[in-house]
Amino acid sequence: MAENVNLVIFPQIREGEEIDVVKERLCSTLSVDAATVDTWYATQSPTAILKDVDEVTGGKYADAINKCGAQCNLSAKTSPAGHWRT
Repeated sequence: MAENVNLVIFPQIREGEEIDVVKERLCSTLSVDAATVDTWYATQSPTAILKDVDEVTGGKYADAINKCGAQCNLSAKTSPAGHWRT
């Protein structure tokens, strides 16, 4: 049985990427508005953007986000804050 996870996005981008381009890609890929994406990057802390989803679904979103040039990770639903796994 697959465990449920949280998808966490970090307020960082992949080296060599431009922040505005990454944000535009995220808006387009995830079908979210620019204001939402801006809130993810307005903080110094990771933001859980999907909570309690199955690992397969979380993995698909994580792959899409990484292709946009953003950095994210899946964390076990029961992990304490700050203990992110790869």
